[in-house]
Amino acid sequence: MPSGRLGAVRRWVVRERVAFVPAVVGVLILSLVIVTRGEQTAWLMWIALPLMMLSLGYFAVISLLSVLYGKGEDR
Repeated sequence: MPSGRLGAVRRWVVRERVAFVPAVVGVLILSLVIVTRGEQTAWLMWIALPLMMLSLGYFAVISLLSVLYGKGEDR
């Protein structure tokens, strides 16, 4: 351990962040469509809904695998 470091190096958990970004983008697009009442931006739902569906499915798969393999319990 180098003398300049006081603790362990924090590792980034990428598994959940890969799905978090499309979910946030999908929710933001959905809120834009709701605020404008779908007058001009209803076509954006073709982008928002698949983004949210894929990210929620990815969340489900990752959480299922972490439960099955017993990883993530020490976090």
